[in-house]
Amino acid sequence: VDLGSSASLVAGTGDFTFGGLFFVEDSTTAKIPLSSRISASGNGYDIVLQNGSVAGRIAVRVDSADIAQIASPNWDASKPAWHFIIGVINRSAETLELYGDGLSKGTGDITNAGNITNSQNPNIGKRGTLFFNQEAQHIFFLNRVITANEALKIARIAGLA
Repeated sequence: VDLGSSASLVAGTGDFTFGGLFFVEDSTTAKIPLSSRISASGNGYDIVLQNGSVAGRIAVRVDSADIAQIASPNWDASKPAWHFIIGVINRSAETLELYGDGLSKGTGDITNAGNITNSQNPNIGKRGTLFFNQEAQHIFFLNRVITANEALKIARIAGLA
């Protein structure tokens, strides 16, 4: 689903939170449930599920280089299940934080991130030719940082914490 051009869906140089509830199955191919990038080498943000690891990678890219990446957050994805995955870009702390089912799964340094805006419209369910082909619900974007308590409350509402 192409979400169209909207200033509220662009991370730019400010705080930004993005995420959703995704049905995840073990996969050896990358599946992209949420992305603002046209390809793996573009600026923007995305959630990538791969190699039996929920959110096998979540990254912020600038000028085709990973600025922050959190890989293999230690979840058992060997059985199909729903997972709430949230990425938080916090400019004042200069971090990208990954939350999974309400718990912090890692933090990356985005000190040199600059502007991560691009010309690609955000998409649910694909990036380029990499399709998600599974279920997604409760996709959201916020132009602010959410706290650890808010991430936990979101997962509890979804019944995952």
